[in-house]
Order: sequence, then C-alpha cells, then structure tokens
Amino acid sequence: MTDNLPFLLSETDLKAHVEDLLQPRRVEVLLEDGLRQLLELGSIGQAEYFAKDPLGLRNLFLARLSSSLPFRDAVLEQGYILSKDGRHLLLMARPTQSNQDSTFARLLTEVMKRSRPV
Repeated sequence: MTDNLPFLLSETDLKAHVEDLLQPRRVEVLLEDGLRQLLELGSIGQAEYFAKDPLGLRNLFLARLSSSLPFRDAVLEQGYILSKDGRHLLLMARPTQSNQDSTFARLLTEVMKRSRPV
C-alpha cells in the first residue's frame, strides 16, 4: 500500500494533514515513536513497512478508506488491508489497459470472477 500512497492522498490531504507532519520537531517525535514500536515484540517484521512510511501517512488513507469499505474494522497486516476477521482482503490494482477498452474490461471481469471462491 505504501507504494501507492502518492496516488491515494489528495492535495487537500497533503495540506491539511501532511504539512504538519513535516515540521522538524514533529518528524523527530514520529521517528522516536516508530523506533519504540519497532523494539516491541509485536512489531517483528515491521521494519520494512516503517522504512517505507516513517511518518505514518498510510494512517491518513486508512482512516478515510475505512468508511467506504464493505467490511468494518479494517486492519493493516504486513502491508495488506484486511477485515478484522482476516476473511476479506482489499486489493489495489492499476489496470494495464484503459477502462474504455471493452475487450480488456470483459477480460478483467472474467479474471476477477474466476478468482472468487465458489
């Protein structure tokens, strides 16, 4: 998800929320807090995700996203957005063709139908 953050946050999000996070003292506090969390036992394997998003920008997107998800109480697990019970996964994809291409749209729809459990 962190790879897609530039596409998921609007200019309004950046001005309203991110600008404050970029203040030197705020960055210092966020990094210290992140390091403290990484040292906890429950954060094993989280260093890569912290390195990609040390200011926690994903939390801005997740807060906005959670109100539009088909399931409640989304959790971030190893970089994936899951329902709390772990039964549903939110996939983010960038199509390789235009959404105006009806042949591609039909193919994409078929692939998605085949990937769903019966």
